[in-house]
Amino acid sequence: PSIWVVDGPIVSFYGCSYSTRMVVVSLSQGGGAWIWSPVPLTDELAYEIEGRAGGVRHIVSPNMYHNRNLKEWSDRYPLAKVHAAPGLPEREGVGSEDLVFDFLLTDDIHRDLSLDLDQVLFRGSYCDEAVLYHRLSGTVIFADLIQRHDECRCTGVSGEMMRYNGIVGKQGGTPKPWILSFWWNGNKKMAENALTVILERWKPKMMIVAHGENATEGATDLVANALSWVKTSDI
Repeated sequence: PSIWVVDGPIVSFYGCSYSTRMVVVSLSQGGGAWIWSPVPLTDELAYEIEGRAGGVRHIVSPNMYHNRNLKEWSDRYPLAKVHAAPGLPEREGVGSEDLVFDFLLTDDIHRDLSLDLDQVLFRGSYCDEAVLYHRLSGTVIFADLIQRHDECRCTGVSGEMMRYNGIVGKQGGTPKPWILSFWWNGNKKMAENALTVILERWKPKMMIVAHGENATEGATDLVANALSWVKTSDI
């Protein structure tokens, strides 16, 4: 397949256990691999990607929290272009890594990627996120905007916090503080425009999420339900 996922380690985020996931796309134009939200890099993983897709050409951090492993990937593949979400280059501590960002993510996909991918930026909150779409497979790709954490893994106090935030279970959801930030900033219309692109232009069949369970069918309905707050007055 021209798109596949690599599951990463469980990480702690504000005391909650998060599964992690990376996406790899084998590019049609010029060959090579596109890496989304990179997991820790090992020799074995590098050899697999190089064998299946060729060298890494693009590395993407879809929002400012998915930058953990950018430096090691960029060091191994110095010719790869690094794409940063708005807010990431200015984030405290990021500049100290001596990491060069080649492109800032917008609503327009980079020309080298346009045969395989499209993107739209959910902007206007405290954390802008680029949502990606793989054309051939009809797959929409979310980092943190939609989370579908496994019920069995969400235990104890942290599990209850995640349930309160509506991000546990197959229905999926957006963390409540993120939703509130769109309201506080008065930017829900910007989110609505981005959602319209996904539901009316892309109409995805499948969905990949960085945190939780992917969906192999019915993605358009899943996205509409998980992001229903965008078009309602409910929080």
